[in-house]
Amino acid sequence: MTIRRARRQGFTLVEVLVAVTLFALIMVGLVGGMRTLATSADAVDERSREMDDMRVVQDFLARAFDLHRPIAVGQGRDVRPAFTGEAERLAWSGALPARHAPHGLFWLRLELDRRAATGDQHPLTLCYAPLPAGAVVASLPQDCERHVLQPKVEVFEVAYREPGGATWLESWADPARMPAAIRVRVKAGGRWWPEQILRPNGHPE
Repeated sequence: MTIRRARRQGFTLVEVLVAVTLFALIMVGLVGGMRTLATSADAVDERSREMDDMRVVQDFLARAFDLHRPIAVGQGRDVRPAFTGEAERLAWSGALPARHAPHGLFWLRLELDRRAATGDQHPLTLCYAPLPAGAVVASLPQDCERHVLQPKVEVFEVAYREPGGATWLESWADPARMPAAIRVRVKAGGRWWPEQILRPNGHPE
């Protein structure tokens, strides 16, 4: 008489190991996918914040130059426009948008604050000080309120174009007149912002 052995119920050790391995691989893939999604979402949020910062700064500068009010500084025959144009610094006279400061005329200075640094990054700051009423002032204020427009900037470049000219200059040396246009370039967060062209007081081309 032949005795048939009953098939044992359940999984073999090899089958269990294969199942556990497959489950572990699936979980690793799921966790990796979730981390990738989270990283992508963080990158999108960071990029969105950078774009918002860029728009705020460029909108502010456009409004500030729309409110440019030319005055002269000096005494006697030594009178010149209240304007300074350098490769990394820009200063002019004008009003500020109402939501940023009280009404009145201000001496405004836009520059990188070299005193503060995070690696190779510096804050882009706006300094402003009130000016006395009148078309001519004897001197410009030295002390000013400082406001950070962008906390981490790698590059801040300013260039100037003469009326009727086509070449951009690294600095503005003409004491008798204003430039027709001012080009501002900013690199922040490893990205270049779009070039911004400012025209003092709506200066025509």
